Formats: sequence, structure tokens, C-alpha cells
Amino acid sequence: MNKKTALTIIFISMLIFACSTSKKQVYLFPTEMSPTTQNAYQDICEKGKVLYNLHCANCHNIKKLGKDIIPDFTFEQLDAYLIRAANERHDSDLTEEKVSAEELGMVITYLTYKPKSGHLVPHKYTDRH
Repeated sequence: MNKKTALTIIFISMLIFACSTSKKQVYLFPTEMSPTTQNAYQDICEKGKVLYNLHCANCHNIKKLGKDIIPDFTFEQLDAYLIRAANERHDSDLTEEKVSAEELGMVITYLTYKPKSGHLVPHKYTDRH
């Protein structure tokens, strides 16, 4: 393979990657939120989405017809996760060393404003009692 062909392949690969990753998810921000604030929250949500997929999805996503669905969390559940008191497994799996308070806040922000899936979090993952 000559240098020109290699560079062409690299350029096309980068172009495809850029096009596939430039599509941002739509979030459900309050209408009262200014566009500037929405843009800032959009960035936080995108980071939270990545962190959720890395640290949370394996236990919390619901499989339905072979598709992964991110469940809807209540505000009470999200508050419990924010203080790391949602369930006993998080005492070892969701430590500050693995997920910082700032990162956890990004995940909570993402889960707050993501489009609703219509599926609630299974009770076994949210009840500490």
C-alpha cells in the first residue's frame, strides 16, 4: 500500500468517525432554561452518558427484545445514588475512587434530562432495605 492510499484511508476513516460521533442526543431540558445553560448542560449530559455506560449500564440497563434500555430513575432514586446510598452493592462498586463526586453528578444530570424510556428502574437495584 502506498503512502497516498494510506493517507486517503485514514482521512476517510476520520471523516466517518467524525460524522458518526457528531450527532448529539436530545435532552429534555426545562423550557425556562436559557440556551446558554442548555448548551452547558448538554456537554455535562454527554459526559454523564459516557460515564453511565462505563460504570452503571451493566447493572441498570434493561434488556428488551435484544435492545438495551436505560431505565427511568425517580428523583428520590437519583438523590440516593448521589449520596451513594441507593443499595448495598454500591458500598463496594460505586466508591469515590472509582467514580468521583463530580463524575457521579454528571451521571445524575444525564439521567435527569435523558429522554424517558417508559421503563422504571427494577426495584432490586434501588432498595437498600
